[in-house]
Amino acid sequence: MITFNLQTACEPCGHPNATAQRCQAFGCLPVWPRLQSWALKDLNVSAWLAASASFGARYAVLVADHMSGFTLWPTKVHPVSIASTAFRGGRGDVVAEFRAAAAIQGIAAGFFYSVRFNAKHPAHQKPTPPKSKPEPKPYHPLNPNQTDPL
Repeated sequence: MITFNLQTACEPCGHPNATAQRCQAFGCLPVWPRLQSWALKDLNVSAWLAASASFGARYAVLVADHMSGFTLWPTKVHPVSIASTAFRGGRGDVVAEFRAAAAIQGIAAGFFYSVRFNAKHPAHQKPTPPKSKPEPKPYHPLNPNQTDPL
């Protein structure tokens, strides 16, 4: 499973526990000016799959949307996607590149998509008490439109 998402661009926010793994929980995800300039100049999805093939992988799973709401494909459901960045001039699609690179390597491509929560959905913008989980139902109607491209 390859996890590459908005948390990769975690911003320092002064919280001592805000690491790339805990970025979202502490409110340190990039904001619009930083997100729009995120160019990912050195991103090489083909290298991920070549490495996977080199150790005999038969399939690889890319985390295409993990709770931040940021999608690695240009979704039309909301504006928080790879299309809102400078990656490939705003026309990048990491999911498509992953799928193509996997096919070249003879590896089955799979995708992880968080159907329960999206930090950018208005229903999930309100703070939740510690150790509680946000209500997933308001986000569920978006899921079919989000997952079709995957």
